[in-house]
Amino acid sequence: MTHHHVPSSLLFDYATGALSEGPALAVSTHLSYCGDCLAALGRLEEIGGVVLQSLAPAAVDSELLSRTLARLDEQGANERKPEPEDAANGTLPPVLRAHLGIGLKDARWRFAAPHVREARLTLGGPSHRASLLRVPAGRNVPRHTHRGVEYTVVLSGGFIDRGQAYRKGDFCAADPSVEHRPVAMDDAECLCLIVLDAPVLPMGRIGRLIAPFLR
Repeated sequence: MTHHHVPSSLLFDYATGALSEGPALAVSTHLSYCGDCLAALGRLEEIGGVVLQSLAPAAVDSELLSRTLARLDEQGANERKPEPEDAANGTLPPVLRAHLGIGLKDARWRFAAPHVREARLTLGGPSHRASLLRVPAGRNVPRHTHRGVEYTVVLSGGFIDRGQAYRKGDFCAADPSVEHRPVAMDDAECLCLIVLDAPVLPMGRIGRLIAPFLR
């Protein structure tokens, strides 16, 4: 069961198609785990349907129906079920597998910080960067703040951040007002999805040393 959910404003933007690919990936991944947010999304879509029915008809091109049906086939939000395959056992939710392109066990992991490894995901544009991040049990991500917004979804294990525990499926968003040092829980490696719209800003001596690797 997830305890940290997508903010309602962000879920609304997702429902209306206003989110760019990076944040939409983070929300969609959380929805793979969270029945509560999936139900809330369904209610938002129902409200949107009522609003659309109240609008006056307008002329549309002949391809609109086929494009709409194709998009519904791609998303299928109301048909998705929470609780995807277990990332701790080497598998990912389908929405992430499409962006990784290979199996989790075959991913190329690069240095991100001491004890922290990163595997980049493929996005369609340059506005955001998406990665899988692995942090060994009991280890921390170096203290940092943000130039933009950082979205995090826990895929397996968990971490402690500013007194809050985040476990499988939980969603976290941090903006430039947040300075933090997440620490993986002691019982297992933490695997997360991270989506950024700007590089993080490392703090302290260790942060300055690793800053060139984070650009």
